[in-house]
Amino acid sequence: MPPWWGWYYWCTPVAWTLYGLIDSQMGEDMNPITGSGTTANETVKSYIRSYFGFKHSFLGVVAGMNLVFVILFAFVFAFCIKFLNFQRR
Repeated sequence: MPPWWGWYYWCTPVAWTLYGLIDSQMGEDMNPITGSGTTANETVKSYIRSYFGFKHSFLGVVAGMNLVFVILFAFVFAFCIKFLNFQRR
């Protein structure tokens, strides 16, 4: 991803959802992993931190942002239903 698209990444609800799912499910896993591209005795937690940049302490902000997106979309929906009417009579 080009660096100048970073703002779009953080404005996307899918990015926040994936951050929350990956970090909440595997963010504290201390089991070692093996495979190509990993260092010796690297844990799942350190791999997620080094490869994706996900911090487990950031999980509260992620949950808050998901809630903000739900409220924002509900407000936009309610506003559009109230003030936009495309029916012709």
